Amino acid sequence: RLVLEVAMARRAADVAGPESIGTLMTALAENQRAISDRSRYLATDIAFHRTIAAMTGNAIFEAAAGVILEWLARFRVDCVHVEGANLLSYDEHAGIAHAIAARDPDAAAQAMARHQQRSHALYRLLGLVQARPHVTGRRWGE
Repeated sequence: RLVLEVAMARRAADVAGPESIGTLMTALAENQRAISDRSRYLATDIAFHRTIAAMTGNAIFEAAAGVILEWLARFRVDCVHVEGANLLSYDEHAGIAHAIAARDPDAAAQAMARHQQRSHALYRLLGLVQARPHVTGRRWGE
């Protein structure tokens, strides 16, 4: 996911026009409005990343991102619902969106890399913690 999304952010910044930037900023605003609503936040998070994929004009980016994001929506829901995670994610999305809007491919790629690396670290940590009950047959902390 890291390689794909960093490449998408870089490409989106390269080709961004006023209309696509407007669409991205609308997706970002929807993401901000949903911070306190778990299920709505996940939907707007996915929409934000799909918007970036669409901005690239590359059907392969769009298809690959779509598959990854659908998988995330089904299997990583608990991981994205950690207290404070939505606000942190939104702040990272804002940095990505503003770098794309500034048509700065390097800044967009760097912002997306930071976002993906932080997200991956959280998923990994929570995945290990959540896997423990399945291995031991007990709940975490019992």
